[in-house]
Amino acid sequence: MMPNNNTLVKKIIIIFSILSLSMLFIIIVFFNNNKSNYFKGRLLIGKSFHQQNVLGRPSGILYSAGKLIIFDRSPISDGKQVSIYNSETHKLLYSFGRKGSGPGEYQGLWSIDRKVANENKITLLDLILHRYTIFDITDSTKIEIDTMITLKEGEAYCPVFVNDSTIISIGGLLKQGRFAEYGLDGNIRKYLGELLPGKKSETPIPIHQQASIGRLKVTPDGSKYVICAYESDYIDIYNNDGTLKKRIEGPLGLPPQYKVRWIAGEPNCAFDQEKGVSCYLDIALSNDKIYALYSGEPSKNPEVAGRYLHVYNMEGRFIETLIVDNKLRKISYDPFKRQLFGIQVSPLPELYMYQL
Repeated sequence: MMPNNNTLVKKIIIIFSILSLSMLFIIIVFFNNNKSNYFKGRLLIGKSFHQQNVLGRPSGILYSAGKLIIFDRSPISDGKQVSIYNSETHKLLYSFGRKGSGPGEYQGLWSIDRKVANENKITLLDLILHRYTIFDITDSTKIEIDTMITLKEGEAYCPVFVNDSTIISIGGLLKQGRFAEYGLDGNIRKYLGELLPGKKSETPIPIHQQASIGRLKVTPDGSKYVICAYESDYIDIYNNDGTLKKRIEGPLGLPPQYKVRWIAGEPNCAFDQEKGVSCYLDIALSNDKIYALYSGEPSKNPEVAGRYLHVYNMEGRFIETLIVDNKLRKISYDPFKRQLFGIQVSPLPELYMYQL
């Protein structure tokens, strides 16, 4: 006896439902296993520089030309905020940068980098003075100021000197895009890139920019720009013409978590202390890899730091997770010796080197 049409349809629906649930289960298991790879990996043991009695509040680190340059917002000994070390012997070579507003003095050091294609030219941004200074560190016994530029627009946070006439930077008051191109006069030439996801239509763009603040780094050969965000686990890879090559979604797929608060008629960015997660604290680059320092701690933690190094290639593909044995705040990378340098802030400030 042949089954009637209704019975046949019911059987097909049941079979289809079972197959759909099975596929959904497989997808969920695969997704969870894939995401778990962000939190397991090879353990790296750091070599200490033994600077616990020297550092006060180290806040930036750069490897360049065989040297480590550290800026310290609360130096313990001589009040000089910038110290240059031999990266192999750990010997202090030179220090400079007292509190002040004159040449070579600082009120609010915020970021450090080097000029692309010239590792002896390092750059420092003073966020309070809006001053971007380029130094020559060729001679370890003296530091010469090469150029001082006032970045006048956009509240630049992380500028990089990409060639003799161009600076790029993310910024807290950019009117559009993800970052901006500046001329040597300190004015914005053009806006580049795409906003991170999560902006509501009524939210002013500069507020979303402030919520998306993080780090901008350039590959040693200058071919790629990479941007991470402190309060979001998206990483953007840009070609050096400003076009977005790849947007990486990290373990949470988390856009910036914030609220808009109006104070005296002006909008202000307020990070969501309940939902907020500290994501990528810093990035270090070779020409073909991204080393992204991930925290995952609640944003309200005052001493946020990270132990997970998420490694991606320049196509945006996740490669592996490396786990460091100390919680780090900032990192830098020597692509020739494949050594990663990191700053620990808590419980005691210290510098570490990791062989990759």
